Amino acid sequence: MSRTHWYIDLPESMASTSFVDNFWDEDITGVQGFESLVRRVRDGKKMSQDFEEFLKARAKLEEAYAKDLLKLVRNAHGETSTGTLKGSWLSLKAETESCSREHFAVSQRIGNELESMCKEFKDKQRDHRKKVAEVHFNDSI
Repeated sequence: MSRTHWYIDLPESMASTSFVDNFWDEDITGVQGFESLVRRVRDGKKMSQDFEEFLKARAKLEEAYAKDLLKLVRNAHGETSTGTLKGSWLSLKAETESCSREHFAVSQRIGNELESMCKEFKDKQRDHRKKVAEVHFNDSI
């Protein structure tokens, strides 16, 4: 027996069930829905952590690349050339230095935005958990 998933016929063993299907269990006392929710929350938390780590690593790489480009410009020789080659050389160094500044700015922007986004997200999650806990606490009294 196959189950249609969008436009592709998949064998039953490969067909993914919808999230809502996890709450329908033949056993009325089953905990399949709860386990599904817990797994989804854990997966969401892990994904958030992976996202944050990825952006931190990206910012770190951008900063390192910016520093390496700047070091390249500062250690570059060739000021003894004359004529049109000297102008091209100075232009190349200026463009490389400009590129270095842009990569450093990207690094700073990623770091700043990451910090503010993560703080905002965590604050919202904490506030939501407090509201839910208050509702459940007041209902149990």
